[in-house]
Amino acid sequence: MESVVNLIRRQFHGQRKESEDSYVTTEFVAFWFLPLWPVASYRVVRKEQTGPSGRPGGAIESKEIPVQWEQAIRGWLVLFAFLGGLGFMITLMYLTHKFGWQD
Repeated sequence: MESVVNLIRRQFHGQRKESEDSYVTTEFVAFWFLPLWPVASYRVVRKEQTGPSGRPGGAIESKEIPVQWEQAIRGWLVLFAFLGGLGFMITLMYLTHKFGWQD
């Protein structure tokens, strides 16, 4: 049961840069890595360019904004491309087996 829980999760897809220090990203309910439904979008602003140790990263601040449907559509394009490729491969394997195209 635990493996099913790990397959369905929330994750971020897409990143539209607004300025040098900010971007917008959309959180999806996802199956495996495939985005199913957008939950929320966030504007993320980097407050510091480096963290305390001098490494890139630093503090960030995020604010929830209305769902960015452009990013949602791009996420769904990833889903449809994956499913289309999978369907093509299964169909090709079926036809190869049915008509004996192994040669």
